[in-house]
Amino acid sequence: MKLISEQPVVLSPVIEEAAGDNKEPEYFLEGIFMQAEIKNRNGRIYPLDIMKREVARYDREYVQTHRAFGELGHPNGKPDINLDRVSHIITKIWQDGNYFKARAKILNTPCGKIVQEMIKAGCQLGVSSRALGSTTVKEGVSYVNSDFHLITAGDIVFEPSAQAAFPTGIINEEVEWDIDPITGQYVQTVKADACKCDDTNQGDCCDAQQEKSVEVLLGELEAAKKTIATQQQELNELKNKLVGLKQLREFDKLLQNIK
Repeated sequence: MKLISEQPVVLSPVIEEAAGDNKEPEYFLEGIFMQAEIKNRNGRIYPLDIMKREVARYDREYVQTHRAFGELGHPNGKPDINLDRVSHIITKIWQDGNYFKARAKILNTPCGKIVQEMIKAGCQLGVSSRALGSTTVKEGVSYVNSDFHLITAGDIVFEPSAQAAFPTGIINEEVEWDIDPITGQYVQTVKADACKCDDTNQGDCCDAQQEKSVEVLLGELEAAKKTIATQQQELNELKNKLVGLKQLREFDKLLQNIK
């Protein structure tokens, strides 16, 4: 399985005033954390049944046991939760149609205090899920497979205001991960397709690599065809507008000659 992190989803902060004069207010982020059956900006789709099953496990094993932590920023390349980077704890997660909403309490940890100060300053923040899993490409779209394993429903990340400035969701292609069935820890494994295919090395591994490459290329080709068709349609519409404009100018000249 590969480490998958999604593009951030912007959330609105909630500030709850604490009872008593000397108590500090509590800070929360609440809203849509994940979505299913909808192609996201990374071109990936999470089937609803897979997302629903995994969120139920995450809720049971982490949220309800008060262990559903998230970090300030995504860690570099590792699936583990780094306790020294924890900024919040997810206290509630629920399904709303194809969306999965959650409520996260900002902690008084060093990273949590940074988030609190950013909220006070009016900064726009978002959350980005982190998980392990694999994908299958169909007609240019990546579908998340049933091995999807949620690590955290959301790390807190900076949310750019410009649509074009969204950071790209990541699948770390260089490293494969597995879950130890005894300890539950994440274990780095050797990539299944790490063989070298040449004239001296042929076999099932190479065949699988080639089949995967062909599948990806066919998906990209199909997506390119759709893009070209759309661009051709837009070009035709522009030509029709130009022709109409030219005819209008010729009609104006004709009127001028009559006058």
